[in-house]
Amino acid sequence: MKTIKGFFAVLFCLIALSVFVGAMHRSSTPEPRPARVEPVVSAYKDTPESLEIERVARVEYAKRFDQKMLDAGIESTTVAKGPKNTTLYIKYALAGRATANALQKKIDFDELKTYGFKKVYFTNGFDGEMHAGFTWEVE
Repeated sequence: MKTIKGFFAVLFCLIALSVFVGAMHRSSTPEPRPARVEPVVSAYKDTPESLEIERVARVEYAKRFDQKMLDAGIESTTVAKGPKNTTLYIKYALAGRATANALQKKIDFDELKTYGFKKVYFTNGFDGEMHAGFTWEVE
């Protein structure tokens, strides 16, 4: 009985993730992508003000990503972490190899790079043997 429940939990997780991914890429009118992605702040490179603007932009991006997950019916938490908020931290209780693989294929790493993110950490938030965590470098 536990095996069947586990199977359905994984199946539900994969379906929810595919719905989320579809919602992320759907829009009423497709937006043209620029040929070259510009940094969030380029006029005032490395000034304290520009670094703060970039940090705040990463925090806001994480909030929008979190809302997209909720809109897709995925009960997760996404925040920007680290001293300069350069890690996109996604906590999802059903995180595992299959969901991590699907998520990694759908994340727009070029967009994350423009916001100044350095890595993405995807975890189920558990400790010990139940812990599952995946890290991707943003290059």
